[in-house]
Amino acid sequence: MPNRRFQSKDAEQSDFIYVDLLPDMRRPRQFNVNIILIVLVAVFFTWLLVYWPLSGRQNQLDEALNLNNDLTAQRDYIESQIDAYRIDRDRIDLLGSIETALDNQINMTQYHSDLLAAIQSVESDARIRSINYNASNNTITLRVNLQRSLSYENVNIAFLDLEFVANSSYTQSNQEFILEVSD
Repeated sequence: MPNRRFQSKDAEQSDFIYVDLLPDMRRPRQFNVNIILIVLVAVFFTWLLVYWPLSGRQNQLDEALNLNNDLTAQRDYIESQIDAYRIDRDRIDLLGSIETALDNQINMTQYHSDLLAAIQSVESDARIRSINYNASNNTITLRVNLQRSLSYENVNIAFLDLEFVANSSYTQSNQEFILEVSD
């Protein structure tokens, strides 16, 4: 701090008066470290919040594009093989239809034994006259000979207890049950 020499009339020659021309105050640093730290933390959190999710999504996109390119190349190869061997495309479509029909196929022997057990649990001398399965409606039409009219309601309740039956209705005049089969 600069010092000034001052002599007053009352003071002797050897006395000094110190005058501080710069008052005590906090001086700013040449480079403010706090601002640099805030900027570094902001850059880090930006990287953390933006780059991490973005890089994960970019990896998923790259994998999906690779799979898509592989499947496209495989489809082009198969189409070139079909054209090279002169395979009729209608036969390929028929094969797809056969596979769809096979997927809709059900095991009627298992259904028959479960339905017969449900009927005979109510009335032991009852017989099934016919069973028809409609694949488009996913229903089973069942004609049954029962001796008592009260047995129809009891058999209907027994059908509803089966796990593959979603809904059951009956008409007593036709001696017919219509069962909706669940998938």
